[in-house]
Amino acid sequence: MAAQNVEVDRSKLKVDLVFQILYQGLLTETQLEGEARGLQKSILSILNVRFPILAAASQTQQAIASIQDIAKLEMLQQALPSCLR
Repeated sequence: MAAQNVEVDRSKLKVDLVFQILYQGLLTETQLEGEARGLQKSILSILNVRFPILAAASQTQQAIASIQDIAKLEMLQQALPSCLR
């Protein structure tokens, strides 16, 4: 009976570990999506200061929304102010 309990406990630990890993993955993915959305909003805000009509255009918004790569969004965000002078 004790061997059965140990085996059941090990199974529960394995299942718990799998859920923890999946949960951490979801958290990380959610955090990255939130960071991407924040950068996208920032980029649109920067554009809105200089080119409000361009920033309001659905094509511009779709183009920026299609970029999910954080590094690319950061690069665009950093490059925009100097390009708009």
